Amino acid sequence: MENNTKHWQLDNKTWVKTRQKEWSDYQFNLNRYVDVFYDFDDEDQSAIKSYFLTGDDESLKKIYKMPRSLLIELWIYPSDDIEVLNRVKERHCKERLNYSEFEAMNDSDAGLITRCSHHRNLGEFKGTSKLNGRDWLLEQLLVPLSIDEILAANPKKTRNDVIRGEFDIFCMEFGDFFYRKDRLDTDPCIHKIPYWREAIAESFANLKDSEDFVYLLEDMDNLVKSKTELHPKQAKLIKDIEAVFNDPSMPELLRQRVKEIRDSGYAV
Repeated sequence: MENNTKHWQLDNKTWVKTRQKEWSDYQFNLNRYVDVFYDFDDEDQSAIKSYFLTGDDESLKKIYKMPRSLLIELWIYPSDDIEVLNRVKERHCKERLNYSEFEAMNDSDAGLITRCSHHRNLGEFKGTSKLNGRDWLLEQLLVPLSIDEILAANPKKTRNDVIRGEFDIFCMEFGDFFYRKDRLDTDPCIHKIPYWREAIAESFANLKDSEDFVYLLEDMDNLVKSKTELHPKQAKLIKDIEAVFNDPSMPELLRQRVKEIRDSGYAV
């Protein structure tokens, strides 16, 4: 067992008290969203709570035996350092095989994280978000963040299908983000410009007729014209999108299409 409990500050009374207070939020969200796929019994609940509060090895051994064990551990592990969490992930994937015949990674984990981070479908939660403010951390650790990663995880999908799907999804996510008033700091979509840019650079000729692209451009331009006071991250997202349009390394067809859409009054 390679569990390192240094991230549990058990000698720090303030840390322990805060952690105890946070548990009810974590428990509610874990039960509501992970429990859709797996019913935690009393022993499971006790093990997850104990690991959340103390990091003890015996509780971790019980978690290893549960479905979605990697998602659970990364969700409740008391560190926001992506390097630390990557080491936790590596250790978990290795050690879980001693307790379960199934691998720790599961495609449906990525789907759950994506759905929980999808703010157009709010739903009930406690704390800062459905994933307790760990949306972007979990997304980096468990959700493919490039076209090649998605294809590696889903070999039956074609490259064109992946590019089209991810391009349209991000157009919708970006447009939705411009009108949200809360939880801005936990939205994974604000980190995804490089991923979206990758799809455009590779295949904009196949993407140029996307209605979602027209709607995104219309939303973005209307906000700029209205002089609405934006959250700094909303303003930055607009600048990042414009930077993609104006990047000379991007297809000239992209700039032509942006001009055409604007000149047409955003006709679809």
